[in-house]
Amino acid sequence: ISHTQVDRAGVFLRDWWRAESDSDEEAAYDRDELSDAALVLSDYRTGFQEPLKKVTVGLRQFVARESGEIVVGQRLKR
Repeated sequence: ISHTQVDRAGVFLRDWWRAESDSDEEAAYDRDELSDAALVLSDYRTGFQEPLKKVTVGLRQFVARESGEIVVGQRLKR
């Protein structure tokens, strides 16, 4: 997935969200395009999970060796 695809999907979803929240009527957006945009962003976010997990595990091991008093947490940002 290219950054351009991610950017376009983000813009599309942002515009769809704004149209939905600004109007009581159903916005005229193609459901397939909406689904594709959501899938692109989901796949992009998923690509960060494994590297984040590896860094967190390594940091937890380091902290455990040096001092058991520090808690290491993780979260995948939206």
